[in-house]
Amino acid sequence: LALVFDSAASCLIESYCDDVCAELAAKSELPLTPRFSCGYGDFPLTAQEDICRALDTARRIGVVTDASGLLIPRKSVTALIGAGCGSKCERCGNVRCAFRKA
Repeated sequence: LALVFDSAASCLIESYCDDVCAELAAKSELPLTPRFSCGYGDFPLTAQEDICRALDTARRIGVVTDASGLLIPRKSVTALIGAGCGSKCERCGNVRCAFRKA
C-alpha cells in the first residue's frame, strides 16, 4: 500500500509541476525551456542545498535538504526554467529525434 501511495504522490507532484509550467508559459512573453531539476543529467542533486539557501525555503516554506541533497518533506521539488532562449530542441535540426520536445 505504501508503494501505491508513493507512486501516486509522485504522479501528483509531477502533474502539479506540469500545470505550473504551463501557467508560467501562458503568462510569459518570452519562450521558456522545459523545467530541469537537480539530479537530472549533469545538474547535481547537491545543488538543491544552494537553491534552498538562496530562496530561504527552510524559513519561508519549511523545505530543507538532507546530507545527500534530497528534499524534506519528500515529494518537494526544485526546478529551473530558462526564459528567452527557447529549448535546445527548437535549435536542433534533428526533427526525428526520439527525445525531441515540441
